[in-house]
Amino acid sequence: MKKTVIILGAGASADYGYPLWSQLKQQICEMNPAEIPKKIEFSNSGAEQAHKDAFIEFKDQLNQSPEATLDQIIYRMDKPKSKHLQPTGRYMINFFGYLLARVESQQKKKGWVTDFQEMLVDYLATRSGDLSLSPNKLENLTVVSLNYDRVFEHNISSGFYEKLIQHPSYEPKDLSFSINFSRQNRLSVLKPHGSLANLKNDDSRHLGGMNHDLLIDLKASLGLRGTGSNFSIPYGSQTVIDPKVVESMGQKIFVLDEQTEQDYSLANRALNEAQQVICLGLSPAGIIQSKLVFNDNQNVYLSNKGQELVEIRQHKTAAKFVPLGTDTVRLDSRDFPQQLRKLILEDPVAGCNSSI
Repeated sequence: MKKTVIILGAGASADYGYPLWSQLKQQICEMNPAEIPKKIEFSNSGAEQAHKDAFIEFKDQLNQSPEATLDQIIYRMDKPKSKHLQPTGRYMINFFGYLLARVESQQKKKGWVTDFQEMLVDYLATRSGDLSLSPNKLENLTVVSLNYDRVFEHNISSGFYEKLIQHPSYEPKDLSFSINFSRQNRLSVLKPHGSLANLKNDDSRHLGGMNHDLLIDLKASLGLRGTGSNFSIPYGSQTVIDPKVVESMGQKIFVLDEQTEQDYSLANRALNEAQQVICLGLSPAGIIQSKLVFNDNQNVYLSNKGQELVEIRQHKTAAKFVPLGTDTVRLDSRDFPQQLRKLILEDPVAGCNSSI
């Protein structure tokens, strides 16, 4: 496995029914404050009014700067000194968090992450007996998710080791090997924008057995952002749209300025050490406006269509950008796993270059 960083944008979750930022903006533009109680249940009238006031301010900012990202608008809302102690942008994180949580609570779709999970299961199964490798055979892979939703973390981890033990290439020496194997192999997922809530996985160590799910090292950043709600909620649970949970989604996410590097410190550290970077589902604006730093001459593979790279190269000049889509069509999310297998696991000469 080559040392790889995968960066996920909103397009990587669209496969599961989550809206793109452009679609969320459209919903906002078509709403008026009176509709807010129809969208979100609140724990009290004070919380309802606070969200209404923030919504009006957000909509005004959006009208002034239609091309601005969610982060940039919220940063401008909280920038006045009078708001440093009582930021209002977090109410909009709650609002958007609710829209995403509602998709999660209703979701029944399966998508590309399940196929990618099977690829990792196959990779670990065929290398389970090789003790010369690192105990964590996924240490060369880091995922940076710029999304607030939890769809990747859930689908990559859920039922992972159940699939592993059923794999024909997995032949552990004994039970203790399986237990240690499930504890040592874990995936690093960085979420510099935070998350709706902590994801509650099925960690079976306290029961004395083998873990059911792949363990995820889930980190936010070393910057000013937090991880959102402190609640630990299983994926798809109706609890994720409970008023108290929704009202806490933005409680630790105060400063959301995509133009500062401190929010991307862990992500950029991983990028600096990577042999290659793969960007899935990011718009040109998402790549350009963030402070992700690519290395000189680093291969950065993009799911974008080729004609979008002209604008990207004007702002991100160091890296060598390679489109995975055609000149006029983006790479379809259904083809993500196949491309990832070629880029990450195969010989770079025989696999990557011949596939693009």
